[in-house]
Amino acid sequence: MQKSYDLVFWQNTPSLHQAPLMRALTSGLGKRVLVVAAGDVSAARLAMGWEGIDYGPADLVIKPSSSQIEALVENNRGATAHIFSGVSSYPGMRRAMNALTRGGHRHIAIITEPWDPRGLAGKLRALKFAFRGKSWHHVDTLFACGVLARKQFASLGCELEKIAPFGYFVDPPARSDNGPRVGKPSIMFIGTLTERKDPRTLIQALALTPPESWDLTMVGDGPLRKVMLDDVLELNLSHRVSFVHRMANNKVRDALAACDLLVLPSQYDGWGAVVSEALMAGTPVIVSNTCGSSDFVASNLQGEIVRFGRPGEIAQALHERLRTSPVTDEARSILRNWANEAISPRAAAEYLWKTVTREKDVPTFPAPWTESI
Repeated sequence: MQKSYDLVFWQNTPSLHQAPLMRALTSGLGKRVLVVAAGDVSAARLAMGWEGIDYGPADLVIKPSSSQIEALVENNRGATAHIFSGVSSYPGMRRAMNALTRGGHRHIAIITEPWDPRGLAGKLRALKFAFRGKSWHHVDTLFACGVLARKQFASLGCELEKIAPFGYFVDPPARSDNGPRVGKPSIMFIGTLTERKDPRTLIQALALTPPESWDLTMVGDGPLRKVMLDDVLELNLSHRVSFVHRMANNKVRDALAACDLLVLPSQYDGWGAVVSEALMAGTPVIVSNTCGSSDFVASNLQGEIVRFGRPGEIAQALHERLRTSPVTDEARSILRNWANEAISPRAAAEYLWKTVTREKDVPTFPAPWTESI
């Protein structure tokens, strides 16, 4: 293992959704990257298809001891940047942050999603983040995933000049041409069937669209599965809705490249990487305004943003999409080209490197997805 690195990432676990960025930084930009993870991939994540996470040439250390963390910090004080995943990180990661700030270092950055602001628990989370975010002077860049995250951390006193838009960036699908699409336009929902993901609102919206206008495939499982099956029967949608218990990630990517629209109606989603996957495949999206990935939807090219919990708004967005669906090869190609320029791992890697190597006290730069629409 190398003794010094350009970038050191401190994470709670290896991430399927951050692996493309690591590969772009190493194989694409030639940077020396170390990833330190507090723990291994959980059984729940493995059940969701997180097998075989590939960080490319990046070095990976999992479950380091306290002494190993201290040594990794001391050996890499000269790294261009240390980048921590989350403000409220795991104890080992906090130990690394504390050790780093006690001595010499160059650039410290944090990548963070917003916290879930719903209900009393949301208020308590805000208090926790306010307490842990008092020492913003140690942080040179806060990579905030989505509009909500930028607003939340600015409200806690993080200087606007330090906040940089960020997200999760995925590779293009292995296949972008799945042949001609026939029959009715197809919608996909991909995610756990939980209240937070709010898939029942999508079913209610589908009932408000003209009969025989769409087919919907719901990929995922969860506690709402039975009640959703009942909803489909009650609304007489059995011929329009199919359920898939589980699908491997590569199969999901192929399915997204073949469908006409992805819908993510979540009440709250820190990001929602499936939106990134759809856009990279050239498939437009309908996404709720409480998903971090709605940051990628800034024009009709990418899709529509709706308020969560509003089946009528989703139905209206579906109706608008009917006018141009199925998605034409030309429209899909235009969207893919935009995605490759603006939200690909390579674009994100170049943006991250430019941001962490800027001069002190220089404000962060516009993100590529905000410049290229």
